[in-house]
Amino acid sequence: MQKIRNNEIYGGVNSEVIPEVEPVSPYKSTNEAVCEKINYHFNQGLAFVAGVSLALMMFLIVYNSVVRVFATPFVGTTEVAGWLMAVTTAFALGYTQFNHGHVDIKIVTDKLPTLGQKISSAVVQVMSLLFYAIVGWHVVTYGFELIINNSLSETMGVIFYPFVFVVALGFFGTAFTLIIQLYQTLTGEVRGGKNGS
Repeated sequence: MQKIRNNEIYGGVNSEVIPEVEPVSPYKSTNEAVCEKINYHFNQGLAFVAGVSLALMMFLIVYNSVVRVFATPFVGTTEVAGWLMAVTTAFALGYTQFNHGHVDIKIVTDKLPTLGQKISSAVVQVMSLLFYAIVGWHVVTYGFELIINNSLSETMGVIFYPFVFVVALGFFGTAFTLIIQLYQTLTGEVRGGKNGS
């Protein structure tokens, strides 16, 4: 079907024939939009926590360096800084993946046809998805082992398994992002991120 649209040109009226676009199923687009919105806000939240964690780690190290001159420094600086670094790294993974910030060498794949590029991208995404999912699962398993064994940190003597589960959340967040990007690769859609590719 076709519909007529009137455009005003230099004070006159010009009739332009425009083909009518076939409506897209609202259910598919809505589900995709919801998943992408959840993925976006989830990774934005993790990135914010990673930034706060990094700032706290920097403050702790600087504070410990200054206090060392006048008094006894904080004993658990090394442990706390290590935990904050782990949270910073794990929580930044999903945000970086969402924005396509990881190193991507395309010297060979750029020379492939479109189908070959899609297949190579899908293979890399599947392998990355499996890697992050397996690592996240092993980190969770390690956290439960710490609970069972009543493990405490060496210097401060406090429980630290909550940080382990938090790190696992970062890996699972990255895996969730890869699931969405894999779906977009297989369906030919490339959305999200600053680069949009």
